[in-house]
Amino acid sequence: MSRKGENIHKRKDGRWEARVRIISNSEKKKYKSIYGKSYSEVKSKVANFYKESGDDGFRTIQNCSADKKLAEIMEEWFLVKQMSQKASTQLKYHTIAENHILPILGHREISEITETEISEFLVQKLNKGKLHENTALSPSYVKTMGIMLNSVIAYAVVMDYRKPMKSKIVKPLERKHEITIMDCLTQKKLEDSLKINDSVTATGIMLALNSGMRIGEICALRWDDIDFHTNVIHVRHTISRIKNTDESTTKTILVIDEPKTKTSNRKIPINSKLLPILHKAKANAVSEFVISDKKEFMSPRTFEYRFHQALKKLAIPDINFHALRHTFATRCIELGVDIKTLSEILGHSNVSITLNTYVHSSIQHKREQMEKLTLLGF
Repeated sequence: MSRKGENIHKRKDGRWEARVRIISNSEKKKYKSIYGKSYSEVKSKVANFYKESGDDGFRTIQNCSADKKLAEIMEEWFLVKQMSQKASTQLKYHTIAENHILPILGHREISEITETEISEFLVQKLNKGKLHENTALSPSYVKTMGIMLNSVIAYAVVMDYRKPMKSKIVKPLERKHEITIMDCLTQKKLEDSLKINDSVTATGIMLALNSGMRIGEICALRWDDIDFHTNVIHVRHTISRIKNTDESTTKTILVIDEPKTKTSNRKIPINSKLLPILHKAKANAVSEFVISDKKEFMSPRTFEYRFHQALKKLAIPDINFHALRHTFATRCIELGVDIKTLSEILGHSNVSITLNTYVHSSIQHKREQMEKLTLLGF
């Protein structure tokens, strides 16, 4: 894709190429190619080429982007970032850009956008940003918009498209919502029902409650990922939704992707409660995927729907499937599992994420801890 006002494009082999004019005394114009690993590298090489040759083309290169719009800069930013971002992250960012940022700020010249303008935009989205409803968006979603805009502005500064902002973009604070955790009696009721249920849905729910795996990781789990000799689950993949390059069909597709982070690629020991359930499921398997009753993997949306149906059938209050991961972490802490081990099982990069996000203390556990004060004897 070529840049407007520049002869720079990305080649099929992944490199970037620029065509530059060579100064010649003849009337016939002569050109040469300049290559680089990134757009910014090639742009820099082109600028240096014209500067050293003393050609007026250098001034053209320097000035061609002076009136670039945010939409154009964001397009460049996406291309530069695509090598370092997962496809699912790119889809999320593209969706936010197309639905929220570009309709309001896309036409603005990048050099004229101010901190105040971006702050007003974020406040507007925070209060009435939801599409077609004119209602509030979540602080975390709006915060992502602020992070994106901050990164795009920083990129524009590096590329000399604009001057740095005088102050940082203020992003909304995220309000932590209380996560519903299954109490022990409800969890026992659910697990007792699942143990006598041979469905792949039951197997998947038991996996979540006894391993803390994410729903995408469970849906992507193959039987080859389970080592029954060492009783270990190897978490190697997850299901991600990415942009479909074949626009003749759907806009997005589900694919088997790398785990969420580097530390998400991990090994989880199988406990004695889960082991016989997996053995039984393996004997009845019709797919290479652990929780699929077809040849292909089950989509996370389908699996979560089945989970909600299972809760409804047992008259258990409805909760988000991700709450099972929180429930697993909380049970582990209550039973004395050390935080370092738990952090590695959950696939976190450091223990602070585990402590701040996934550890919830029940009122009964808090009561037991408070009672320890009575042991002082005074």
